[in-house]
Amino acid sequence: MKSIPLFVVLAFLVVGCDVKVQVGGAGTNPKTKKLDVKKPQKDAEAVVTAYFQAIATNGYAEAAALFGEQAFQQMSREQWLQVQPEFVAKRGSYVSHKVKRSTVRLKTGTSDSTTTVVVECQVTYSQHNDMETFSLIKGPADADFKIVGHRNK
Repeated sequence: MKSIPLFVVLAFLVVGCDVKVQVGGAGTNPKTKKLDVKKPQKDAEAVVTAYFQAIATNGYAEAAALFGEQAFQQMSREQWLQVQPEFVAKRGSYVSHKVKRSTVRLKTGTSDSTTTVVVECQVTYSQHNDMETFSLIKGPADADFKIVGHRNK
């Protein structure tokens, strides 16, 4: 009598199991059973909207709380808070923003996974219009996305 190799038995077990993968911020759509990238996109855009809402009311501390520690490598959080009134003086008060494009990138590894979303916005200020790009990251243990990069074009 021939024995069945262990890898064949394991292959049958894996094929017969319902394997679920959770990528930081992205889950599976229960209807299609496919990876859902719309949820992380919407979640990241909500963080960007919260940022603009905070800036609109001069709530710079609330806006700074939306940034991850990675964002403050070249400038400290305290320095960022100090220069915000200067930016308002140059561009004027926040009026509105419109998301032009969002890109979701999922990265999985052996020990963890992260979801990165890049959000590009057309922003209207009282004295100036601007294109702003936000990079946001959410890891598997994070409750929300954090802004790790913000550029004005």
